[in-house]
Amino acid sequence: MKKTEKNRYLWYKGIRFYVTQKEYSDTMRPQWKEAKRRKVRLKHEFSYDWLKRLSFDSEAESSLVHLIIEDNQLLDALATALKKLSAVERGLIKAKYFQGMSIREFARQNGMTHTKANRLHHRILKKLQKLLENYF
Repeated sequence: MKKTEKNRYLWYKGIRFYVTQKEYSDTMRPQWKEAKRRKVRLKHEFSYDWLKRLSFDSEAESSLVHLIIEDNQLLDALATALKKLSAVERGLIKAKYFQGMSIREFARQNGMTHTKANRLHHRILKKLQKLLENYF
């Protein structure tokens, strides 16, 4: 492969390969996303502790900060619970609640009946409820 203008390259088993900008971006994007996620996570953890230590002029400001902290703790608990689900279960939750896909569409894509997908969805919600029981 020819050198690109910006001399982009990737290493594989000790060999340097020159790649196009698109190939470089496609290969490196997951690493960049993970680095950004870690950076944001550290920033949020620092800000939660910082918010907890602040003193406030009014009760309203104080209660607002406590609500923000509780919401973020709930999101952390939910993320932990979602990690305990199987790949298919996570896929169904992601498709339904984050991608706006119907259960019927998910079933069609994954080669299962609509009824089986509905039952799976119900079981997942019960499982999440049980996992988050301790939070409430």
